Amino acid sequence: MKKHNIHSTLFALPPNAENKGHIWTSTISFFVKNYSLKEIIAFFNFYKYEISYNSVNAFELNLSITKSLCKLPQNDRLMLINELMDKLTKDQKILPEELLSLDEIKHLDAEIVSVASHGFTHPSFEDETDLKFIEKELNQSKIFLEKEVNRKVIYFAFPFGKSNRLAIDQAKKYYKLCFTGMNRSVDLDKLKVDPEYIYNLHRYSVHHSSAEEVFFLINGFHARMLGLLNA
Repeated sequence: MKKHNIHSTLFALPPNAENKGHIWTSTISFFVKNYSLKEIIAFFNFYKYEISYNSVNAFELNLSITKSLCKLPQNDRLMLINELMDKLTKDQKILPEELLSLDEIKHLDAEIVSVASHGFTHPSFEDETDLKFIEKELNQSKIFLEKEVNRKVIYFAFPFGKSNRLAIDQAKKYYKLCFTGMNRSVDLDKLKVDPEYIYNLHRYSVHHSSAEEVFFLINGFHARMLGLLNA
């Protein structure tokens, strides 16, 4: 990046007592990969939460559980995730810490990498109505990062590309622009004429195994194939 003078922005989830150094979706992924379907169903049934699934394929099962838990209120979802993490600990399963440490974030070259916020606990804001929780995820994550990393934080990316009007209106108070959608290009012409558009931008997910996959995604291959399949 330095060689080609390419700038980037890191939307950080700062490791703290609430997320314990993990994105909760990674906890689900680890659970699915390391336990049988019978054990997975038994865990959720014990907490009176029924999961729906159409496949025992690890990727599809993980996606199904994640989408289902996204619809829960934050407190209910957090309870389940904390219980799951306790189970992993008791079972002596080591869950890798995937979040960058604060020291790692601090040492990123400021000329190449900007630091922005992605919240504290990676929630879905789509159905979130708890204003106190929304404020904490939006404002307190900004304050925390600015204090600990000593950088201005002026951008926010909504986890999963999910938001609602309440969350966006709150984000406007603290950030200069927000990313609310996924896997579509930013309309540069609209950006020039619509002042509200900067709070409703799209970004691309790069959680893929190869650079070629990302290239096809950004150039619209997936969207075109989906259109053909649905035609």
